Amino acid sequence: MTGLANFRRSSFSARPLKTDNKVAPTRKNGLNAMSENDQWPLFRHYFSTGALPVKIDHNSVGPPTKLKWTYTQRELSEEMLRMLLPKFALGLPLLDQPYRFVAERGFGDLLDACKSSRPVIASLPQIVRAIRAALYSFDNHKKREMLKALIKLSMIQGVGPALVPFYRQLLPPLRVVNHISAADRNKISIDRDLERDIEVTLNELEKSGGPNAYINIKYVLPMYESCRGI
Repeated sequence: MTGLANFRRSSFSARPLKTDNKVAPTRKNGLNAMSENDQWPLFRHYFSTGALPVKIDHNSVGPPTKLKWTYTQRELSEEMLRMLLPKFALGLPLLDQPYRFVAERGFGDLLDACKSSRPVIASLPQIVRAIRAALYSFDNHKKREMLKALIKLSMIQGVGPALVPFYRQLLPPLRVVNHISAADRNKISIDRDLERDIEVTLNELEKSGGPNAYINIKYVLPMYESCRGI
């Protein structure tokens, strides 16, 4: 097993690729919106300079579909995960490739490697800020990826209840769809798949968040109906 000291000193190769520097916009009235938007491009720097223990598998044909990790999941200690989760979260609002792919796939791989909730809970403030910014994107595919990330987070034992205090930051980007009444749904164009994915995600948050989850979801999204018949 490679030591953490070597991890910190290691340099990981990354093939430089051209980018159009797209970032999912953060709402201007959001807390520290400008400073947050300035943070996300740090992920490009981390990856391009080899500061992350991953590289893209270029053997596959077409768009990248696989990441190669320098470490196996077993070699990723809690301390390493605590260091890496916020770094990969920084890339979640990015829309330009290859950084978008690296951040989304790498973040998911790290969650899969978590054997306990401790590294995730320690990183929740940074993770929540990044997912919230990405949910404000006009790119519906990006929104769906973030909804999947929320479900994966909530399924880690102990993380669901820890997410509840962050609902007021996480859920406002979902208001646009959730606040539409049944009578108005036929009058405007809605991505039905996205609408369904939001509902599934909210249901999972309610089920994993404990007794206070529903009331906190309802506070932010008044149109939400409990999946538990409350």
